[in-house]
Amino acid sequence: MEIIQVSERRGINQFIRFPWKVYESNPNWVPPLISEVKFILSDKNPFYRHAEAAFFLARRDSEIVGRVAAIIDRNHINIHNEQTGFFGFFECRPDLNIARELIAAAEKWLRERDIEIMRGPMNPSANDECGFLVQGFDSAPMIMMTYTPPYYLDYMENAACRRRRTFMPTSL
Repeated sequence: MEIIQVSERRGINQFIRFPWKVYESNPNWVPPLISEVKFILSDKNPFYRHAEAAFFLARRDSEIVGRVAAIIDRNHINIHNEQTGFFGFFECRPDLNIARELIAAAEKWLRERDIEIMRGPMNPSANDECGFLVQGFDSAPMIMMTYTPPYYLDYMENAACRRRRTFMPTSL
């Protein structure tokens, strides 16, 4: 498996469309509007006037098996006076090793930019979707609420690291 950072159009489109593979047989998942996700990730989003992000895909052989973003929000750092970054847009196939590698890639990117704490998921900020679903997996999501598989919670508990991390569960 390899983790690659993507920034070109093709890679970003793969990043955007990957969740369809995770939820293809889940009748409760409501897919996002592709145009909305493209805007959220693009430099047209005013969030990126004070923030930066890196987008990563996990690939096994030629198949994409996961994604994550690493996010630095300079406004958050200035307001809270803490070197905190975020991970977001986390999705992966049911495999703990994929989750570990994705979280490690986001953490490494943040650490290279002197970020000491990683929290998440934020997609990309608290003004958007954040957290993991902790209950209500058998019902449709509510607007602005994440919908994630139950195994993500176990993966986050098992994604050990050297630095302090905070994972944010959410529920309906």
